[in-house]
Amino acid sequence: MTLQNHLSTILEEADYDFLKQAHNQIFDRLKDLQDIRNIETKSKFHIGDKVWFNSKRGKIEGKVTKIGQKNIILLAVDGFTKWRVSPSLLNKVQTERI
Repeated sequence: MTLQNHLSTILEEADYDFLKQAHNQIFDRLKDLQDIRNIETKSKFHIGDKVWFNSKRGKIEGKVTKIGQKNIILLAVDGFTKWRVSPSLLNKVQTERI
């Protein structure tokens, strides 16, 4: 029996209280994993890096001005607009080498 099948059997037989507790544990574990992933991703960026991300307005480019606990703050190329962006959405601007 695979782990997935075993888990499906347990969940089908579980009562409400067990499912509620399992839900909370799963949610906490997913949040921890997401935090770890964000820390790893965030460590790839430094203040002054030129970055870009896609938004509803299209591609936004800017420069990293601050690295917070969960997000990275960047100043858009227009020099006025600040964006607070999850590190997982950012990409470094590739500079051309000649």
